[in-house]
Amino acid sequence: MHDLNLVEEELAKKEYAILFIEGGGAHMGGQIPWDADFVRALPSLTQKYGTVVLIDEVVTGFRDSTGGWQATIGVTPDLTTLGKCIGGGLGVGALGGRADIMDMLKPKASPQQCVGHSGTWNGNPLTAAAGITACKLYIGGEVQKRANQLGAYLRERGNQVLKERGISARLYGRNIIHFYLGPIDYETSDNTLPPTRDVHKLMARTPTQERLCLHLLHRGVATMEGRLFVLSAAHTEEDIDQTVKALCDSLDAM
Repeated sequence: MHDLNLVEEELAKKEYAILFIEGGGAHMGGQIPWDADFVRALPSLTQKYGTVVLIDEVVTGFRDSTGGWQATIGVTPDLTTLGKCIGGGLGVGALGGRADIMDMLKPKASPQQCVGHSGTWNGNPLTAAAGITACKLYIGGEVQKRANQLGAYLRERGNQVLKERGISARLYGRNIIHFYLGPIDYETSDNTLPPTRDVHKLMARTPTQERLCLHLLHRGVATMEGRLFVLSAAHTEEDIDQTVKALCDSLDAM
C-alpha cells in the first residue's frame, strides 16, 4: 500500500493510459483509507511518464466539501468522475477535467482529436434541472458540515456500545461510516481511521457481519452488507439514536 516507488516502476513501462483511484471515504477508498501525501504525489508522477490521473468521486463528490475529496486533501487530478448527488436523485454521470482533454469531446474538435461521446441520455433536461437545484444546496458547505457532524455522532455512540460490550469492532470514517469487525491492533485518537493497517483484516468478510446486516434490517436500518452506514444531511440525531438502538438490540440478539 502507498508505495510510490512501485507506482513509478509501473508507470515507467509506458503501458498505462490512465491511473485511476477512488476518492477516499467511499467504498474501498474509505474502508482502506488513502495516505494523503501518497495521493498528492501521483499527478507529478503521471505527468512525468506521459499519462493522466483520474479520481473517481462518484461517491465522494460534494460529500466532504464543495470541492469533493480532492479539495479536502489538496490534490488536483487531470480528470474527475462524478455521479449520484449531482443528479438530485436521478440517474446521472459526469466527467470533468483539464480543458485540453475535455476539448476532445467537443463535436467541433478536429477529426484527429475528436472522441465520440454520443448517448441517449446525454444532457437530459430533467436530470440537468434536478442536478442544478441539488448543487445549489451543496455549494455553501453547510450540508457537508451537517453530514460530517452526524457521522461523528454515530461513531462516538456506536463505538461506545461496542466497547461497553467488549466487542472487538469499531466504527470509523467521516460521513460514510465503516464497520470493522476484527482484532484491534491499536486505539487511535482519530476515530475516522480504522484500528488496524492490515489490509487483509480490513477486507475480511465474516458471517457475523452478514447476520448483523439482517438483524439491523429487521429493525429498520439498512446497511451495505453490515459494513457501511451512509449518512447525509437529511438524517437527524433521532435517526442516529434509532440506528444505535437497533445496533444494541441486534448485538444483544446475536
